[in-house]
Amino acid sequence: MERPGQPIRWHTSRPFLTAAWIGLSFFFVFCVVQGVADRDNDFLWHRQLGQRFLQGDMYSGYGEHYLPARIMIDAWSAGLPYRLDRALFCLLALGALAVTVVIWDRLAQRRHWLERRARAVAAALVLTLMAFYLLRDFQECGLQILLLFFLSAALYSVYLGRHWLCGFWLGLACVYKVTPLLFLPYLAYKRQWRAAGWSLVFFFLWCLAPALWLGWSQTIDKHREWLTCFTQNLALDDPSENGIEPPNPRNQALSLAIARYLQTHPPGHRLHLEHPLFAQFGDLEPATAKGVVKGVLLCLALVLAWRFRKPWSPDWSDSSLAQEWSVVCVLAAILSPLCWQQHLVLVLPAAFLWLRACVAQERLPSWQLVAAALAILIIIAVHRDFLGQQLFLVAMSYKAHTAAALVFIGLVLTLSKERTVARADESESVGLLRRVA
Repeated sequence: MERPGQPIRWHTSRPFLTAAWIGLSFFFVFCVVQGVADRDNDFLWHRQLGQRFLQGDMYSGYGEHYLPARIMIDAWSAGLPYRLDRALFCLLALGALAVTVVIWDRLAQRRHWLERRARAVAAALVLTLMAFYLLRDFQECGLQILLLFFLSAALYSVYLGRHWLCGFWLGLACVYKVTPLLFLPYLAYKRQWRAAGWSLVFFFLWCLAPALWLGWSQTIDKHREWLTCFTQNLALDDPSENGIEPPNPRNQALSLAIARYLQTHPPGHRLHLEHPLFAQFGDLEPATAKGVVKGVLLCLALVLAWRFRKPWSPDWSDSSLAQEWSVVCVLAAILSPLCWQQHLVLVLPAAFLWLRACVAQERLPSWQLVAAALAILIIIAVHRDFLGQQLFLVAMSYKAHTAAALVFIGLVLTLSKERTVARADESESVGLLRRVA
């Protein structure tokens, strides 16, 4: 429903919106074609893990950092012809992305009511901003987009009051990738015991599901192997190592970003680049640097705990839930030991909420505009196709994309809590949410 009398600006005009969405349609066709026909990368690796699962030959020095349930998920289509398998996942990811944007748009109506064309502008803006991350993930057949959908569906279920459904989606996200376990202490901290409890229940059910194929005893053994790998990686003394892959300047994990400014690596090391723009700063010993990294992460946790200290409103008047959930989504990406550009599609909700505030013409402080401009420049420009291989690696070594993700965390957390939803529109928005169930 549109409000009569609202002015139509150039960016909400029908010709502009039509051109924008036609351009995005061509972009997503290109993404799907690339994902299906032009790449053999992480998706192939996951498919091979799934095939090993079907043969009862998991791990053996291959993929132990993934829970058995994730490898079971990799196995569900591993028997299909390879290109058909890729096409299936790309189309699933495309549908999941569309639903995800709709979910966050409807939730954002809780804070700012926007008419239909302005909502379409905000959606087009965030998809354009995230285009390189999305393209990179579609080259992997949308594996991270599916994770973003799971997390978004869990949040939507909370708004609907379907705590068991939140548990289903969040439990699935936690076995799909371990870092979404961050949502469990978050839910407990917000005293959402039912959502947290159901999430734990479904997490354990998903963990036990491989026993239907592997048997009980092998499932337990594989979880022991996973736990051994997990604890060994945590025990590493050098914070520039992750125990999963050799050090790589393209890895944008937050712990590695902090360590980047604390340690110096000699020529010949994988993290040392021979380039005039490459510089190193701190020269701490690995054990000392690891202690500083832990301290910085603890400070971040304390800041967020203070910011998240207020409980959720029992009615529908509080818009902070979506903002906080989007922040934890970003953390689920950058706190992973492996954070490549495709993993940063989890920044989309935070970017969407901030861009929507811009479309709603909310008064934003000048520092936000400057910080957002820098983050957007990084997201759009720091790519190999623009910078060339060497300059791209230098920019990635400074963890530019990690910085952009942190900026969007700050932007979302400092949005004002004012709401512009009129009473009649508020009831309509709530009705939209509840009808999905």
